[in-house]
Amino acid sequence: MCSINEIPYSTSLKEIRYSIYDNSNEFEMAEKTVAARALNIYFVPEAIAPNGQSVCGWASFPAEYYKTGKNWIVIRNDCAANGNTTLIHEVGHFFNLYHTHQGKNPNLGITERELANGANCGSTAGDGLCDTPAEPYMGGRGLLPIVNNDCDILCEYRDAKDNVYSMGYNVGDSVRYNYMSYAPTECRSRFTDEQIERMKKSYLVDRNYLSNLCPGVVSNLCDPFRDEKVLLKLYRTLGGPIPGNWSGVTFNSDGCVTSIDLKNAGLTGEIPIEIDDLNYLTTLNLSNNNICGTLPKSIGNITQLQILNLANNQISGEILLKLKG
Repeated sequence: MCSINEIPYSTSLKEIRYSIYDNSNEFEMAEKTVAARALNIYFVPEAIAPNGQSVCGWASFPAEYYKTGKNWIVIRNDCAANGNTTLIHEVGHFFNLYHTHQGKNPNLGITERELANGANCGSTAGDGLCDTPAEPYMGGRGLLPIVNNDCDILCEYRDAKDNVYSMGYNVGDSVRYNYMSYAPTECRSRFTDEQIERMKKSYLVDRNYLSNLCPGVVSNLCDPFRDEKVLLKLYRTLGGPIPGNWSGVTFNSDGCVTSIDLKNAGLTGEIPIEIDDLNYLTTLNLSNNNICGTLPKSIGNITQLQILNLANNQISGEILLKLKG
């Protein structure tokens, strides 16, 4: 754990409401405290879901980070006690794991529910993995109505093809369930091998900012997917370049960004720290805009950067590492 920061009490933050909009009290809570290169966890008195119900918490999926800037987990205080696996569950979501009862969701690329026998398992069914036991959807409630607090299955349940769900696994004399299920929190106890591999991939690709904490230690691999995410972050924070068009951006033959020339583009806001993920960037011209804030020290990590022009903005700070050229 890097640090613990206590947020001053405010009546507007007594109940944190899930939102994807930056005018919400969830974003108000995170605005001055969220750390750019960290897994941020907020423990709050009350957490309210979009349907108005009190819940134990939620996490931002990787896609939310690049679309809205959400980069945190919210946990209700009483759900953080020893033996409660809510935080583990939400960390799974943070690293791109879905519920084991996941239903059809076009936003996640899931086109169908997984059958009880796993016959249709794969990247577009259920949680997208094949070594997690399929669980009934139950209107999004999964095992919640089926498993009691003693971890016992109360009734048999069948899928659309009349196959019986085989739920849980034995640990000694007890039955336990996957961390990403909706079984009682005390009854959840493991991730599968495929879930662990998916989290590792998310850590290295979606959340690569977590694995690049040391100044000057950056990957020199060309990763077009990562570069596009940085461009989306630039658009969200500065207002440009425009997604899909990327006018003013030059790419190499492998699809990585080599030049960004957005002078006189009417940009406002602050340059994001993720700028150093553009390993092949040689030219950055953001002159004659209204960019403010502190210059990210991470710019000094872009070892191939030769031309940097930030003139006629309202930027303060200095670069720690000497640029080439």
